[in-house]
Amino acid sequence: MQQRQLSSSDLDALRGVLSIVELHLMTDSLPVAFVDDLRTHFRETGAANRVPDSGIAHRDVRQALSDLAQQIYYVQGEYQEPNPSFPVWNGEVAEED
Repeated sequence: MQQRQLSSSDLDALRGVLSIVELHLMTDSLPVAFVDDLRTHFRETGAANRVPDSGIAHRDVRQALSDLAQQIYYVQGEYQEPNPSFPVWNGEVAEED
């Protein structure tokens, strides 16, 4: 099978979409059905199996989105090798002393 590449601008656009969806997940401003569809898709493809669904700020789905964005950075040559999964915010708020 012949390998085909996306343009840099298309990769930038996809990375932006991933970031926008992640932001909306953090602010809980997406319809539940949409989030459930994302979660189901990521579970079926194995993209969201690194983090259990804690129900806090949709961490499992946000982690999958973040990991995909990191892979785009790698494909664009911004990293020399694929990065490990960087943990996303877990929804906890630090207490002030």
